[in-house]
Amino acid sequence: MYAHDLLEHSSVFASVTLGNLPKMSKSCAFVIPCLASISSWAESLILAPPAVHLRDNNGLYLPRVDFASLLLNPMFWRCNKCGLEQLFAPTTRKCTVCGFSVSKSGPVPIVKGDVIMINEALTSRMSCSSSRHLEEADELEAQKIYERVVRFCREHQTSFIDDGFPHSQRAIGNYQLLGDPAQLGHRLQEMSTVKWLRPVQMFTKDGFNYRWTVFKDTQPTDIEQGLLGNCWFLSALALIAERPDILEKIVLTKVYNGDGVYMIRLCVDGLWKVVVLDDFFPCYAKNSSMVFSVGRRNQLWVPLIEKALAKQLGNYVALRAGRSLEGLAYLTGAPCVLLDMEDESVDKDVIWVSLLSSREANFLMGCSCGAGRNSINENEYNQVGLVPQHAYSLLDVRQVRDHRLVRLRNPWGRYVWKGAWSEGWNGWTPELRKLLMPHGTEAGTFWMPFGDFCRYFDSVDIAKVRFEWSESRLKLKIRGQWETGNSQAVRIVVDRSTEVCFSLYQCGSRVHQNPNDLMVLVHRQGTSTDTLGELIFRSPRKVGGFVSTGDVFLTPGVYYACVFSFSHYNSSKDVDCVLAVHSSKEILAQIIYVSPHIYTDSLTELLLKEGKLHTSFEGCVTRYIAEEFGGLILMADNLHEHKIVQIKSDCQHSGNVLSTRGSLLSFDTIPPMHRQILVVLTQCEMTQKYWVSHRLHLRTSEIPQLNEWNPSDPYAQHIPRFQDPTTTFLHAPRPLFI
Repeated sequence: MYAHDLLEHSSVFASVTLGNLPKMSKSCAFVIPCLASISSWAESLILAPPAVHLRDNNGLYLPRVDFASLLLNPMFWRCNKCGLEQLFAPTTRKCTVCGFSVSKSGPVPIVKGDVIMINEALTSRMSCSSSRHLEEADELEAQKIYERVVRFCREHQTSFIDDGFPHSQRAIGNYQLLGDPAQLGHRLQEMSTVKWLRPVQMFTKDGFNYRWTVFKDTQPTDIEQGLLGNCWFLSALALIAERPDILEKIVLTKVYNGDGVYMIRLCVDGLWKVVVLDDFFPCYAKNSSMVFSVGRRNQLWVPLIEKALAKQLGNYVALRAGRSLEGLAYLTGAPCVLLDMEDESVDKDVIWVSLLSSREANFLMGCSCGAGRNSINENEYNQVGLVPQHAYSLLDVRQVRDHRLVRLRNPWGRYVWKGAWSEGWNGWTPELRKLLMPHGTEAGTFWMPFGDFCRYFDSVDIAKVRFEWSESRLKLKIRGQWETGNSQAVRIVVDRSTEVCFSLYQCGSRVHQNPNDLMVLVHRQGTSTDTLGELIFRSPRKVGGFVSTGDVFLTPGVYYACVFSFSHYNSSKDVDCVLAVHSSKEILAQIIYVSPHIYTDSLTELLLKEGKLHTSFEGCVTRYIAEEFGGLILMADNLHEHKIVQIKSDCQHSGNVLSTRGSLLSFDTIPPMHRQILVVLTQCEMTQKYWVSHRLHLRTSEIPQLNEWNPSDPYAQHIPRFQDPTTTFLHAPRPLFI
């Protein structure tokens, strides 16, 4: 039953986000025939057993129904008079729609206050360690392993052979994926006959001019890329070469040894790993030269670090293609953030200030050239000396008089910028050369104007390396199925005001080539110890190997971090991940097991804080988020005290997305003074564009059934129905006030 005239109380909200869709013409609300009058409908409810008459689109009466005889979701309460179904029973013991009293006999209906929100019995111990303490512990353990392996080799008079990374095609991987045979030529053809050699058996360009060492006055130009298309990693490695203090923490075995035992420390999927290696490397059979990366002047640190990561990822081919941001994360374990220079909503002055502050903090920075979302003219890039779809190191940021300048390095050591402020630019003065190039030119390095940098480069990757900070790393599972007691969150206790950064890593995303969407939401503790308070900050939600919140300031108190992924929502597949918490002061963190209601509360707080409002429909407020969300989330609040709001959510014009409802079209009944998360859309294929669109049709009603909106199942109150706990926990209407 609808209040007054339908056209006055129906509304259509439409929004299209992130897509290059044609403009959509406005459409009016559906005109739906009215039901029986209020009086005749109410009279039918008084009859026993409780029953109701409904009319279909043709004005015909539907059969009488005893609501108690209809199937009911076991998580729901139902009014046996009007049939209203909701997640929690009314606290007043009266139905808010028809006023029918809830019987006190039989099982007591569950109210939210009865739910155990946090299972303290399963809570883990508090943890926190300084970065230096973790490094010292890893180095001590590495030394023990090294001594044990060396002792074995010398007792048996043999060099070390790592059976964990065998000298076989399995360790190389499917080399056919390395590139176009026409471009790679004979090098790709020779991969089938590769042999594994030790340094003394190899041929190098430097020959016998240099003895084999691990380090020899390391320089970024020591890195020579091999057959792998892994400039993303070598660009990050070139940045590390500028910082011996970081490089020495990665390469734990610093001296060349005849036993062939080496230890490398990397941060893989958010966890520090000490990798044990031998010194056999893939070489071409014809000339005994190395197939993959080479350290010039016969240095081993370059191929050793590359091999360590290949071992962790399963094979060398797994290193092809990536972003320098990912390489910095592997090498430093520090919080890594991306500045998107293609985002037109971000002011270039803001980017410039971010670059200056990052340089002042001595952070590591890399950048991506012509590899973003926008199409490019490769010939134009080549004419100005830049390599499109290539990673560069960002070495310096300077303001010289009125000129904003950046200094970059091409890890290839060649192909440099030819425009203003390049080596051949005619505007150089002796004073400027002395200021900007006091040591002369270096291979692969160049200055360029910030304006041109923004034109040709699409993003900047920043690793916030701070050795004095503390860190906690917690292994979590993001459940595909939300069930009571199996969901995990993190409790953080802050004793002193501190800066903090949260980074969430997906385990195995590069190995399995199946990155999921990730998001972290951090809340202050609510009014009781087992509830969430306001949302303090969050990471972007995106499909990728990891996400980060950036630096924020926390005052003393208790906080909760909730981690989300919807790519495998409502499936049997869980997402293994690691939450890394970096802080300027020591804090305590622990894993807790929570009710899925906590997760729904977390998303609700997100929508209340960031959601864009639709308020033109009287008595109902709808909110949505699409920015920095990798999809869409919709929520509606029914502010009426005794009327039902029914909503048709149409997202059928979206593309490359998955829906938590299992459909892009849904219908819902929201009881009085309740709110509902209507749908969550998630980007499906990472390598393709996606777009989201939503159109809402709303109406008020005094009966809960969807009726003619779903003729095949007129007594339903939600379509698709909530047929499992996971969908129920996320999408069932919830009281506005508990």
